[in-house]
Amino acid sequence: MTKLLIIGAKGSLQQAVAANVLAELEAEITLFDQNLNLEDVTNEMREKVVTGEISDEPLLASAMREQDIVFLAVNGNNQAVETIINQMKQAKVERLILVLPREISNEVAINDTVENSGLNYTILRPDWLPLDVASPEEVRHQIAQIATRIVQDPQNYQTESMEIN
Repeated sequence: MTKLLIIGAKGSLQQAVAANVLAELEAEITLFDQNLNLEDVTNEMREKVVTGEISDEPLLASAMREQDIVFLAVNGNNQAVETIINQMKQAKVERLILVLPREISNEVAINDTVENSGLNYTILRPDWLPLDVASPEEVRHQIAQIATRIVQDPQNYQTESMEIN
């Protein structure tokens, strides 16, 4: 059974990904966020909660153990991306699904960090963020569908950067 770590799991996009993966696949999900509690779990048999911050590297390392794929949506913090990539490498997690909105601060630096990481990555590039404004439902759905396809078969969309409109 594939194991997916969703970082920033309280976000609406991350929740859409978790719900879609749980509905369509037999995967296990670890939800990682600083504001999580057991009420955020919808499937106790296949979800677990890790409450903490990315800057807590021992906790992040513990959450990474035995994961197959990491899902991360970023807001321009390249240092956080570097921390996550380093922890992925230490835990031998090779597959990253990154949501990197166009026109955010540090977009190019984050893109380069991921592309030069040596990881098997897919970068999903929506037109805008936050995904809580404008017409987000369709974009969230598209991202959740693509993430689910990758969890189902990690060979899908390898080393690709895909625009999401």
